[in-house]
Amino acid sequence: MVAFVVFFLLIVIYAFYQTRALAEGPSIIVEQPVASSQAITDPLVTIAGQAERISYLFLNGGRIFTDETGHFREQLLLAPGYNLITLLAQDKFNREIEREIELVYSPIN
Repeated sequence: MVAFVVFFLLIVIYAFYQTRALAEGPSIIVEQPVASSQAITDPLVTIAGQAERISYLFLNGGRIFTDETGHFREQLLLAPGYNLITLLAQDKFNREIEREIELVYSPIN
């Protein structure tokens, strides 16, 4: 009887651990550029990072894709001045998370 209770308890703990990630929803970690509100002198910038527990990922409204480990890497051409870059992730339950990156492009004359 004790072995059955311990076995049942282990199954409950394992199920809780596995469903915890589903309850957290999607996440986005931006690895590049390192800091937001950054001054950039090159108009071509790489946006890279990792997204977890997602079904869809959008960069400024356009869909982008991740590799099998959740990493993404996209290049954008910045307009002179202030640029607001938006990453939006959505999971299979339609929960969303958004990250904004602010960059200022100042061409060197």
